[in-house]
Amino acid sequence: MTRVACPLGWEVTEFTDGGALLSAIRRELRPDLILLDMVMPDVDGIETVRALGSSSLRCPVVLITGRLPIYTTAARELGLANGLEIVDALQKPVSLARLREILAPPAGPA
Repeated sequence: MTRVACPLGWEVTEFTDGGALLSAIRRELRPDLILLDMVMPDVDGIETVRALGSSSLRCPVVLITGRLPIYTTAARELGLANGLEIVDALQKPVSLARLREILAPPAGPA
């Protein structure tokens, strides 16, 4: 993810689990986009989506899983019900073309 995002101009901060991300957000981290793996140690993707939905942070979220799509389906429904913008749900292995589409800067006026 980092190897795709950095050349596109993104500043990347990585976290080992949702708890670390949520702690950083409580300490004033304001991400422009969150790429969220659903299966993580300690605080998983579902718990992270639930906490993000309860927070004042509103930024787009991309859900990612290597497991059954039910993980991202449940997280998408929970996120949308709590006002989160769920951009996409990606299945591992993630398509690099789709990831580049998501991370590409918006096109300016023609």
